[in-house]
Amino acid sequence: MARMDMSAGHMELAAQTGGADALFELGMLYSTGRVVDANLVVAHKWFNLAAARATPRL
Repeated sequence: MARMDMSAGHMELAAQTGGADALFELGMLYSTGRVVDANLVVAHKWFNLAAARATPRL
């Protein structure tokens, strides 16, 4: 998966459109404290939403 260099605001907007990759990237932003203050609870939320929307790979 390619890394996206986007602001948190753009990532939030992308996540609203339903992309699992955008949700995962939000989790990464919040878990690492990149661009936003680190918040592991919020990161966990985004990772869970990304997993729920991900396409199963066979």
